[in-house]
Amino acid sequence: MKTPLPVLLLALTASVQAAGEQVLKEITVTSAGMNDVDERKQAATQKIIINRQDIENMGALTINDVLGKLPGIDVGTPTSDGTLATRSRGMARDSVQIVIDGERVPPGHNRMVQGTVGRLPSGELRQIEIVRGSSAEFGGSAPVTVHLILDKPMSRESTDAKIAMGVRGGEPVLQANVTKGGGDKTFSWSLPVTFNHNGMPSDRQTGRSDSAGVRQDDHAEGNHASDSFSISPRLTWKSDRDNLTLNPLVFRSYGKGESDFTRTDIAVPASSYARRDDDRLRRAYDRMRATAEVFRQGVKYSGRAMVSSSEQGSRAKRTNQATQAVSEDESHREALDTDAAFRIDWTAGKHVLAANLEHAGHKSDERLDSTGYATETHESWERQWSAWIQDEWSLSPATTLTLGMRGEFLKYAVDGASQDHQRWLPSVAVRWEPVQHWVLRSSLGAGLKAPRLDELTNQPVRSVNANTPLEPDQRGNPNLRPERSVNFEAVVERYLPNDAGVFGVNAYLRRTEDFTERRVELEGARWVDRPWNEGTAHHWGVEFDGKLRTDGLGWRGATLRAHLTLPHSRVQDERLGLRRAAREQPRYILSAGFDQTLAEMSFGASMQHNGRVRTRTPGEQEFETGSRTVVNVYALKKLDATWNLRLSGDNLFRAKARRQQDAFAPGSSWSLVTTDEGARTVLLSLEGKW
Repeated sequence: MKTPLPVLLLALTASVQAAGEQVLKEITVTSAGMNDVDERKQAATQKIIINRQDIENMGALTINDVLGKLPGIDVGTPTSDGTLATRSRGMARDSVQIVIDGERVPPGHNRMVQGTVGRLPSGELRQIEIVRGSSAEFGGSAPVTVHLILDKPMSRESTDAKIAMGVRGGEPVLQANVTKGGGDKTFSWSLPVTFNHNGMPSDRQTGRSDSAGVRQDDHAEGNHASDSFSISPRLTWKSDRDNLTLNPLVFRSYGKGESDFTRTDIAVPASSYARRDDDRLRRAYDRMRATAEVFRQGVKYSGRAMVSSSEQGSRAKRTNQATQAVSEDESHREALDTDAAFRIDWTAGKHVLAANLEHAGHKSDERLDSTGYATETHESWERQWSAWIQDEWSLSPATTLTLGMRGEFLKYAVDGASQDHQRWLPSVAVRWEPVQHWVLRSSLGAGLKAPRLDELTNQPVRSVNANTPLEPDQRGNPNLRPERSVNFEAVVERYLPNDAGVFGVNAYLRRTEDFTERRVELEGARWVDRPWNEGTAHHWGVEFDGKLRTDGLGWRGATLRAHLTLPHSRVQDERLGLRRAAREQPRYILSAGFDQTLAEMSFGASMQHNGRVRTRTPGEQEFETGSRTVVNVYALKKLDATWNLRLSGDNLFRAKARRQQDAFAPGSSWSLVTTDEGARTVLLSLEGKW
């Protein structure tokens, strides 16, 4: 049933008027000095709070670095441009939704956000909320939502400076950031200016063989370096509780990479060769964002509007060292994004209500030139309208029932082929505190996940070193349908006295129709990897998390934390007519950390461990990725009331990533073993606030 948005607006207006003169409870974000454990306990929804102190203890330079250290979030190995493939619960495709100050980042745009907002200093973050399950506010497209809440300008003069220098695998790393702020009761401002230089070494060894007698060993070693600059002023005007904030962002990035590739052909030594690869990448991103809040008669009205433009160009040149033959790939992409939302928050008796209308648009044009192929151009666009209403109903002091309804209306097109989808997505959640220090939560909600535009376009990403079922070209699928899901969560939380900590156990179950995975098929003379709707999938598992402050145990200033996910899955594969596990699912995901604060010093360590990943598609593929453990440490010394000196080390033991892949076809088989060497990062930073 298609309900027009004006009808919903009328219903919301009537409800707001009926609320009368009820005083709205102001929604605030916990500052660094407040208790994140208590905020988690009082929240109506299921979330993990990462406060400002936790963020500082990570020793992270940028927001991207923070994302790579969140509990329950697997980011794998950073790509050559420093971006991360975030995922959760062992799901390989868009299983983490990123939200920035209430604005959802559409699937497929995460790389651009990480390349721009992600390069901002971690000090710009005020708090992070990791929200699990479906809700009207955040939707249900992903099982986990990471809500990044940026800091607001202070109404006083302030300066925050940081300079960090170090090495990553022998390559230099530099970050310099200065944030100047000021203001008074009616106007405040801040001006962050950031420069980053990132060296990213790479070292990959590949062993390739097949049933036709191919035996090859490849080795690629090189470095990718990028320089980026960003300036992101924030201007806030205030009148009592009303406020207006303007937040422009200008970002520029330039990168270059050089790599030496050698192939040793064991079966045919004469086919051995060496190649020189040179890459160039440039990225520009400009954004203007405005947010406003108005309080009238106990009702909070808020809105935002955003427009951004981005441009990205890349060039890859490959030169055969013996013949001097050159091949090149060059791409250029321009994009325009818009976003606008209007929200109302109000109370009526025991009800805390919120309603929101939102529109997001995207348009991009791409051009690809490759040696030996005709020039390709691709055009794509998408528009999304969403409307939701949510009611937090306090049935009793111990029980809160949250009811929600979200409508999503999607329309998108790639190279002239368009699709449109719409769905109403109900959700319900309950919080019950039967006895002191014990909280039980549960939620049930529906979700809709649209394909990314790059999953729809036929634009190729051609394999370079070989073309086999294990090293195929990559293209999209214009007929790909959205995933439709239902997500259930049930959690038990035990809070310790005096807010000393919390321990939680969460069970989840997610059913997905038109579940999407990538599949390789032979198309003409080349193997091509495309996404397909494979059937119905179930993902289920258990999550354990805990945080303990040990002051009450006689160990002052220490904090311990841990998170463990045990994922399981089953896919009813309609093409093969059988049940199997989902691809790329690890046995478990474990993270743990320790922080110790003394009078003039603090130090800590954290660990993220991904269990072995095994993928088996009967008669087609068998993949295995080895377990991987990343250990990070830091130590901070207070020099005086203004300056701190921090020493940090990431991936201290240079964890490798090793993968064994086998593929089968009638009368043929292929095997590929890939090892990516890990790089240790050591940084010394001087941090000052005054």
